[in-house]
Amino acid sequence: PILYHGLYGVYIWWRGDSNVTDYPWQGNWLYNAQRWTGIIAFIYIAQHTYYLRFTGVHLPTHPMEAFAKVQGEFQHPWMIAFYALGIVAASWHFCYGLWLFAAKWGITTGEQARRRFGYVCLVIALGLVSIGAASMYGFLSRPYHPLDSNAPENIVLK
Repeated sequence: PILYHGLYGVYIWWRGDSNVTDYPWQGNWLYNAQRWTGIIAFIYIAQHTYYLRFTGVHLPTHPMEAFAKVQGEFQHPWMIAFYALGIVAASWHFCYGLWLFAAKWGITTGEQARRRFGYVCLVIALGLVSIGAASMYGFLSRPYHPLDSNAPENIVLK
């Protein structure tokens, strides 16, 4: 389902036209932000899944090495920035998607209900960004223990 959503989202992004310069309304800016954060989140999720699932140590066989594997990726400053951007983009895209779903499907009827649910979605987005930031801090604040692919069972993560 996530792959379908991502690929369909790329199709919508590719076919859509941005008109924020012609009509600089809030709705147009939000639609444009939804499209771009979707692309960023899709790239982030694809890279993260590829790296953790299909490269290096096989995590389903050696699940205790997941922390060290992500830590290894964080040895590059540009990857830290990429993860931070990906977390913010995925959080925004998800929460604005919730708001848009509720508005389009008649769950939040009226301007006041949409505004109140917008605040709820904003709090959820900030919470998700905070969880992502705390997770990144956990990876960055521990000493780096490189993986030894010859002896994965001997790695002790503290």
